[in-house]
This record gives sequence, C-alpha cells and structure tokens, in this order.
Amino acid sequence: MGRAVNLSSVADSSQNFGMNLGRIVLSNGPDIVVWSSNEDLDYSARIGYDKLAAVYQTNQVHDGSNNRVVLSFAKCWKTSVPFQIKAFGWRILHDRLATKNNLLIRGIIHSPSDLLCPFCLDCDESLLHLLSYCSVSREVWSRVAMWAGFVNRVEGNIGQHFLVWADFFKKKKVRSGNEGIVWLAVWWTVWRARNEIVFNDEKISVSDLIWDIKILAWKWSFIRNISYTKCNFYEFAKDPVRFLS
Repeated sequence: MGRAVNLSSVADSSQNFGMNLGRIVLSNGPDIVVWSSNEDLDYSARIGYDKLAAVYQTNQVHDGSNNRVVLSFAKCWKTSVPFQIKAFGWRILHDRLATKNNLLIRGIIHSPSDLLCPFCLDCDESLLHLLSYCSVSREVWSRVAMWAGFVNRVEGNIGQHFLVWADFFKKKKVRSGNEGIVWLAVWWTVWRARNEIVFNDEKISVSDLIWDIKILAWKWSFIRNISYTKCNFYEFAKDPVRFLS
C-alpha cells in the first residue's frame, strides 16, 4: 500500500523552491566553481585547512583537553612529510584507519572471531590496542624510544601520544616541522606491516620494522632542509636528534 502524500506540504516545498530559484542570478558567461567561504572566490589549501580546523574545533566538546586536540591536528599537518603521510596522520588522529574494530562498526566484518590483532593474536584490533597494548607494537615503540633518547612512557589517547613525542623533539631543538617525523614514521611502518600480514600472510620481525622506521625518518628529514645532504643513513641512525635539528 502506497504512502499518503500531504499535498499541502508538497505545495509549500514547491513554493519555497521557486522562491529560492528566483534569487539565483544567471550570467551569459561560462559556469565556474567558486569557494564561497573566501571573499576573493579563490580556493587555497590554507583556506581549506583553516575552515576544517574551525569546524572541528566548533564541533568538539569544549573541555580542558580541546585545545590540545586541535593542536595535535595542527602539528601533524605542519610536519615535514609527504602529503600522503600527513593525510594518513589525520586519519590516525580521527581514528579512521580500517582497523578490524572499525570494520566491525562499519558492518564489513561480522564475526567476532575475525577481530584479533594480526600482530599479537591476543586481543581485538583497535587503534588504541596497536598504540598501547599490542605486545609487538609496544616493542617497536620501546626500541624507537631508546633509539631517539625518549625515556617517558606515554599514556592516554592518540592525540596526547603524538603531542608528547612532538614536545620531546621540540625540547631537543629539532627544526620546525620535524617534531612529528619519527612518530609518523613509526605509525606508517607499523600499519604497512600490519597490512602485509593481513593481505599477504607475511612474516614480520621487529628488527626489520625498526630499520624501516629509521630509513623513513632519514628520508623525510631532507624534505624541507637539504643542508645535511652529506649525512648518510648510518650517521643519522646513530644520532637522529642531531640531524633533525
């Protein structure tokens, strides 16, 4: 049986549509795409970033941690890494990676038996698990911390974890934009290794992951500053803070 139609509502909607359509001014020139949030009608990446940051901040619950949440996004975006990695960092901070826990929420995974972390096989895979509780990823973070001279154990959410690492490198006087390089290199390497296990049934060793992290951080350290072009990888691996400064 069909749904009843409210003719009065349809008439009102049609009238409103006609009124709004009448406000549109057409020209004889070709159609163009404009950015309505900018008076100059020109879009730029900076304007888009500022707009997104403002919307995100407005939508957050304004408690004491809100400023640090927004700060984590700002620092991530300004890190001297390829754009693909910046976007990846934003997805981490938003908890938008396709972890098994998120795939279950989206209805892509249906069986709880498919949720186990591919690294440790002990607990369900979530972003927080990969950061703080997985025995394999914790070993990776521990070795990277020892390599960089980072001695504090970090507790809390993803954004706080990023800021603590970034603040550590800032205190070490590394160049602006380099504070988040190591943190993003760890996440990128761990996530790629995770995908190799899930999709290709690869065997992963922590030692290999550590070398991959060091190589990535070394490569990204040249993105904004080429004054250390004579710094070979092995020199960087011995003292990363020195060559990030």
